[in-house]
Amino acid sequence: LRTLHLGTPIGQSSMRLDRPFELVHPYNRALMSFLLFAPRARDVVMIGLGGGSVPKFLHRFAAGIRTRVIEIDADVISVARSHFQLPDDDERLQVIHGDGARYLRDHRGGADALLLDVFDGLGTPQDLYSQEFFDDCRAALAGGGPALVHLWSFDVQFNLFVERIGRSFSGRVLKMPVREGDSTIIVGLPAEAGELSWTTLAERAALLETAYGIEFGAIVEDLKAANPAPEGAASDRVPLPGASAARLAT
Repeated sequence: LRTLHLGTPIGQSSMRLDRPFELVHPYNRALMSFLLFAPRARDVVMIGLGGGSVPKFLHRFAAGIRTRVIEIDADVISVARSHFQLPDDDERLQVIHGDGARYLRDHRGGADALLLDVFDGLGTPQDLYSQEFFDDCRAALAGGGPALVHLWSFDVQFNLFVERIGRSFSGRVLKMPVREGDSTIIVGLPAEAGELSWTTLAERAALLETAYGIEFGAIVEDLKAANPAPEGAASDRVPLPGASAARLAT
């Protein structure tokens, strides 16, 4: 097992040398759940590269998806390619050395899904996740595409970050606890996504689990347990306020 560290004992990402494209960490597999909300996604933007586990997986196993990754540290890009088998750029993968916040401000409405996995050697950069930043995340999405934000559950600003994501997405957020770790994925869904049922998510999970070998069924179960329906609401409806009349395609 090879693990990336940024000057501290905290591991950023890992790769099995005999299975380099496997998603080792549960939070990496949980980030792949963007496919539950955007099964027809073709353009994925990711802020934060680390060892490149998710973009590498998408490049290898999801031929129909184009991935753009923005990473502020040139050394991280170099190490991901020299030690973690991240492929060179091509028509389906582009790794951009730059500021992710500035990139989102300058590229609006171009992403079918947005994945945020931003950590330095000590955790989430506390000055990055401002309200303006999450507003830019919302603006970067096309239509009803989701934003998935990887947070440490014990971060002192966890609740503040969740509140900010909620404001940017008009309260349409879901908490996705990650098994075998101290992480939570926050899913923000624009109003254009419409309503969604747990049955639909479970059906998608079964198909995706077969296609990618990721435990999507268990992820949906954890989502449902962490996001119960309000009293009096339909039990099969995913609790997302302010949904339009539109429905996500099955």
